Amino acid sequence: MKISLKNYCESWRMNVELHNIREFQVVPEECIGYVGKYVTSTQYKVDSERAIEESIVYLSTSCNLKNDGRDVWIFDIDDTLLSTVPYYKGHHFGGEKLNLSALEEWMSHGKAPALDHSLKLFNEIKARGLLIILVSSRREHLRSATIYNLLHVGSYGWTSLILRGPEDEVKGVQDFKADVRKQLMVGGYRVWGILGDQ
Repeated sequence: MKISLKNYCESWRMNVELHNIREFQVVPEECIGYVGKYVTSTQYKVDSERAIEESIVYLSTSCNLKNDGRDVWIFDIDDTLLSTVPYYKGHHFGGEKLNLSALEEWMSHGKAPALDHSLKLFNEIKARGLLIILVSSRREHLRSATIYNLLHVGSYGWTSLILRGPEDEVKGVQDFKADVRKQLMVGGYRVWGILGDQ
């Protein structure tokens, strides 16, 4: 069996998405072009749309909502409601080690575009009366820019925006998000779904 570069890069991307490859710092040099083509392609949009359609099916068929103010859906922000593709386009689509200061500077302008399919699910969930909790690895100093950006692209009507405070800096991102989910459940909320890398 002969494996092409495209096969290798498709496999690498899929395994990142499945969390089989974790904590990578850069996209392999030989896959930068592939990743750039994928995240700007029709296939990326089709893949995103399918994930949202399946979420709506799940919401419609498997969620026994109580409508008592305790039904919750969690959304991430970056690459869930807002796209960071414009930032990464200028940084070799992840082929450069992340410069957090540069990314946060870009975020502070509040100009990230919406991911339209995610916004569709957001609005569907809002219409069904679930509380929407936004949980992001963004740091607290980006709150105003984040709110501005979310409202500007049509993501409004959420219940809470939880960002990382200084006390959360010692935790890894996944631990921070897991702790938030645990606090919500201990507080009596029913988390019906999560969209993003929670």
